[in-house]
Amino acid sequence: MRADTCPLGCVADSCCSGTPTRTPKIENGLQVIESTDPRVGILVVEAFPKPGGPAVGTSLNPALGTSDRPDLWIETDRPRGNGSTFPPLSNLCDIGIGGIAAVSPPRFTDPDPTPNQNITYALQDAACRFFVKGPNPGTDVCTRDAAGNLTLLAPSVSTHQFCSVLSSKDGFPSGDTTVTVQLRAANNGPLGPTAQIIVRILPTPTPSQ
Repeated sequence: MRADTCPLGCVADSCCSGTPTRTPKIENGLQVIESTDPRVGILVVEAFPKPGGPAVGTSLNPALGTSDRPDLWIETDRPRGNGSTFPPLSNLCDIGIGGIAAVSPPRFTDPDPTPNQNITYALQDAACRFFVKGPNPGTDVCTRDAAGNLTLLAPSVSTHQFCSVLSSKDGFPSGDTTVTVQLRAANNGPLGPTAQIIVRILPTPTPSQ
C-alpha cells in the first residue's frame, strides 16, 4: 500500500475517492506490485483462521538470536535496505541500523542446520518490524477501500492485519523481489498455506525537458 494506505500503483489522490479498483498485474501466477519508490509504502499481510481451526497467531517478537520463530514468516529473495548479510545478532530488529538479509531461493526450512538458523534470523528480523491490527479490527486497520474508508481487504473473512511501514533502512531494491509469506496459528499451531507476490521497483521517471 501507499504511505496514505491507498493502493500502490495509483498516482492520483482520486485512487482513494471512488475510482474503480485497479486490475492486478499477474505474471507467472504471481501478483506484481509496482512502485518507483522503494521506501514509501506499507507492507500489509492480511490473515484469517481456517474455519473451525485455531486463531491466527500474533507473536512477532520471539527471543532474538535463538531458534524461536515468530508467527509471521515473511522473507524476500533479495536483501532489503542494506541487509546483504546477516547482521550481528545484537543488531537483529534494530531498525535504525540496517535492513534484512535475503533468503534465496525462497524457503522456510533447510536440511543444513546453519542455513536453517539463518532463515530463522531473517524471519525474526523481518517480523519484528510489523505491528498487528485485530482481531476483528473494524476500522482499526492499515488499508482503505476505493472510497477511502478504512477496511480490511477481505472483511467477510479476515481477522488480522500485519503492517510494516517501509523506510530507507528496509526498502526494496530496484527490479523484482519475490516476497514469500506463511502464517502460523496461535500457540505454535499449524502453519497456513504459503503465499507469494513480486514487488517491482521501477526506475524513477526522468523529468521532461
